[in-house]
Amino acid sequence: MSSAVITALLLGVMLFIIASFVVGALQARRRHRQSLATSTQASTHPLDAHVTMILHMQEGSVVGLEKPEPLPTFTLSSSWYARRRTLVSVGFLLMIFLTLFVQSGLADGTLQSLSKSFSTLSNYQSSDIKASAHPLPLTASMRIVRVDSAAGNQYYTDYQWHVWSYASCSGIAMEEVMNAYGRHLIATDVLQVELNMGVWNTYEGLIGGEPAMARVANYFGFKAAPHPPRTLSDLITITNKGFPVILGMPGHILVVRGGDSNYVYLVDSAPANRTIITHAEFLAIWNNFSVLLTPQ
Repeated sequence: MSSAVITALLLGVMLFIIASFVVGALQARRRHRQSLATSTQASTHPLDAHVTMILHMQEGSVVGLEKPEPLPTFTLSSSWYARRRTLVSVGFLLMIFLTLFVQSGLADGTLQSLSKSFSTLSNYQSSDIKASAHPLPLTASMRIVRVDSAAGNQYYTDYQWHVWSYASCSGIAMEEVMNAYGRHLIATDVLQVELNMGVWNTYEGLIGGEPAMARVANYFGFKAAPHPPRTLSDLITITNKGFPVILGMPGHILVVRGGDSNYVYLVDSAPANRTIITHAEFLAIWNNFSVLLTPQ
């Protein structure tokens, strides 16, 4: 149930409580006026309403003095207040329950629709790093999982494990990003395609830079953004919105998954497994290689 629906229900409960008070009071007043009209039907003299004292006379002498009973005033009975107190208590308990339900729902992930609001590349460009200090939840930047280039289960054969692993960073970076969007690949799946296309070998690694990686990504049903981030500000903004970016540095390729005003968060398949570096350290090694992959 959305927060808007819950809010509407809370308002409805409040309006119901207020309306019940007003309607109940009006009904009680109408019953009082009806009973008053019935009790005064016997008095027909135009001065009856002004009589303040009744004298009882006998043979010309005053033998008694009586004050007429005053007309009943409008008051609400204690039972009326008791019923209304019960109604208010039930209403407030319902409001508390709905409020707790909203808070619980938000904590359990009812905001999953946030990830859908960034589904187009038109939302990528922004210069405000502080707009999101960390990667948004339930996005590829948060789902991405590091793959160890030295893990034997990433290769089909022992030869691939012992030889390909030393130049596997491009294939593993693509594997990590594509798996973050729901694929289930291992390193050899990507490296074999790179090898078949002639854009990778065990001596040089990836050959052909960004266009070569875009070709391989297209084979797996992904597209490379035509204008990937070229500044640190844009890089952090895009990755914090949920889109991991593949970056290059001398002799290595890795993934950036986010950042803040001081650090850049990495997903590194190398044995060093760097996960966080300062802005200054990052800018010193970034060679402006940048590939932003998203599903076609």
